[in-house]
Amino acid sequence: MFKRILTFVAAAAAAVTISSCQKDDKPTVEFAKSLYTVYEKGSVEVFVTTNEPASSSVTVPIVFSGDAEAGKEYEASAQSVTIAAGETSGSITITNLALTEGKQISLSLTAPAG
Repeated sequence: MFKRILTFVAAAAAAVTISSCQKDDKPTVEFAKSLYTVYEKGSVEVFVTTNEPASSSVTVPIVFSGDAEAGKEYEASAQSVTIAAGETSGSITITNLALTEGKQISLSLTAPAG
């Protein structure tokens, strides 16, 4: 019934560390899953999590790469994920605009701000 169009990897190895006042106990930020799938004419929510609640709002920039063309074949709801103070996750949505089978989107995290 549903045709799987795109499977993409949210690079778990791209987990980054948030600077913290506590030298020995730095919280980490990473993708909730390492693999997400977008179906034909569908969308998928990509979650970024931290191992402890954020003490203040944290914005984590996301780098998009791969052979799928942004704006033409897929659309991201944002270029970064914000984790609100007191929360442990935030998300963006990837929407399939016109992806063809075999196209790939890779996501990685860069140094967070906040």
